[in-house]
Amino acid sequence: MATTAEMSLIDRIKKYLGEVKIEAMKVSWPTREEVKESTLVVLVAVGLIGAFIYACDWILGRIVQTIL
Repeated sequence: MATTAEMSLIDRIKKYLGEVKIEAMKVSWPTREEVKESTLVVLVAVGLIGAFIYACDWILGRIVQTIL
């Protein structure tokens, strides 16, 4: 087997893509239900964090208006 320095660019690309394909086949892909559940968790978390930031902004805005 030739060393990496001796391989042509095309050969190195082919080797890389072959290795990527092998690794992609090892991946444990989530089911559709798992993706739905994870998406729901993310959306709820984003909503809660957004509501918290909104509340903090509103409260701090009221405090600044009172001071000024």
